[in-house]
Order: sequence, then structure tokens, then C-alpha cells
Amino acid sequence: MIVKGIADDLVALRAGRISIKDAQARALLAKQYMNGVRLVINARKSLEGDARPAALSAGGPSS
Repeated sequence: MIVKGIADDLVALRAGRISIKDAQARALLAKQYMNGVRLVINARKSLEGDARPAALSAGGPSS
């Protein structure tokens, strides 16, 4: 969705429907979204790498 939005913004910029300032602001916002996605992916990898499988008991999870 973000990549399509950036591509649509480029088309709109070339057609003169948005200003250069608007395009720059939208690109910076998209960059921040992608940085957030990168942080989530890295955090998930880190947590999954350190996780140990839970011991399975015959009676299921204890209460």
C-alpha cells in the first residue's frame, strides 16, 4: 500500500496535481512508516531467536 502510494504520488507530481513540497512530505511520511516496519521485523527476529520452546506436558498447560 505504501509503495503504491509513493508511485501514485510520483505520477501526480509529474502531472502537476501535487506540489514538490507535498511530494516530499508524503515521501518522508512513507519513510517513517517503513522505518517502523523495519523496527518491528528486527524486534520480532530478536525475540524469536532468543525464545525457547515451551515444555509440553501430558496434561496440557498448567493453570
